[in-house]
Amino acid sequence: MFFALFFAGILVLLAVFSIRRQFGNLRRLRIDSHVPSDDRSYLRKQAYRRILNGALLLGLAGMLSGAYLSGMERHADELGQRKPANDEGEKPKLSDEDRQFFRLYSIFWISVLVLLFLVVSLAIVDLWATRRYAWQQLRRMRTEHRAVLERDLAMYRQQQLNDRMRGAQ
Repeated sequence: MFFALFFAGILVLLAVFSIRRQFGNLRRLRIDSHVPSDDRSYLRKQAYRRILNGALLLGLAGMLSGAYLSGMERHADELGQRKPANDEGEKPKLSDEDRQFFRLYSIFWISVLVLLFLVVSLAIVDLWATRRYAWQQLRRMRTEHRAVLERDLAMYRQQQLNDRMRGAQ
């Protein structure tokens, strides 16, 4: 129980830190008018993705700590220890209350897993978007660098031609 609550606390701290930082980034984007529009769009979408991921982490931490603080895990442990299989290996019949709890418990942990899947998926989408943006910026910088080099080479050649023409006179 301690480990689960400790882990939930770390998730809450991580989520709150991330959400606060992304709101700060959005505030800076609104203030700073010197950011190019494609950079602004990317940074805004990135902040929204990370805010959503932080909210999902908060939900995950809440569900994890709620399972232990509500006594759901203790009840599941008691149910597992209370109903051993008989000598023939047959499982005993569950009462309606136990069946209903088992259904609720299963749905709860499936929901936790779905939420975890969403967190990981959104993190992968964010990573992919960051990678794509970095490649676009690298291509843009290469193109600009090539244009500057071609311009400098043309100026150098023109200077060499001018020097030869002065030497011929």
